[in-house]
Amino acid sequence: MYHKMKAVCVEALPALAPFVRSHRAPVKFVLAGGIAACGNLFSLFLLKEYGGFHYLAASVTAFLIGATIAFTLHKWWTFREETHERIPRQVFLHLMTQGGSLLANTAIVFLLVEYVQVWYLLAQIVSGLALALVTYTISKYYIFVA
Repeated sequence: MYHKMKAVCVEALPALAPFVRSHRAPVKFVLAGGIAACGNLFSLFLLKEYGGFHYLAASVTAFLIGATIAFTLHKWWTFREETHERIPRQVFLHLMTQGGSLLANTAIVFLLVEYVQVWYLLAQIVSGLALALVTYTISKYYIFVA
């Protein structure tokens, strides 16, 4: 299935293929992060709207679901780090990184919106891109070191 999807993407966007091949891990990191973010948002919606959760409890639970999706995809797909004995340490470091990223994101968006007068969606995009670089570096060189 993966190889068929890959072939379709290469055929549809041939100009991107060399870039993707030479930046495989960062591209996978962004894709995995996008999938995790969708899982987070979908979980939040379901928990709040259909599960009867308070929005904050739903938010925390959805954050943990998204972090679990991200961890799983980054460990075994993005970085192909397949050891099992490192999992407890990696989960702890990943959750600390995700939590730190959440706090930093909140602060960056607040500062950009309130003091620089940046549109909130643009502030979120800027913050997300900056933090993606930081979390990618931490994940690659510290958490999922083979």
